[in-house]
Amino acid sequence: MKSEIDNQVDINSVCKKHNIGRFSLVEISTFIARNKRIRPVEALQIMLDVEDLDNYLNELKSKILDNDLRNRLRKMDK
Repeated sequence: MKSEIDNQVDINSVCKKHNIGRFSLVEISTFIARNKRIRPVEALQIMLDVEDLDNYLNELKSKILDNDLRNRLRKMDK
């Protein structure tokens, strides 16, 4: 069984890797966690694993818009 320490992500590493401050880190990780319906620590891990954060965020935003448009079109058809 994993301990609580094993589940933590080094926040300084994420900030340095993507050249962002802690405030931006909180905003971005919250956005990822909410939209992917995952825990914040999982969002931080994604940020640590991703090489191009801007590209990842653009892809995520695109998927969100596609899903929203698809849902609105379904509602119009009914």
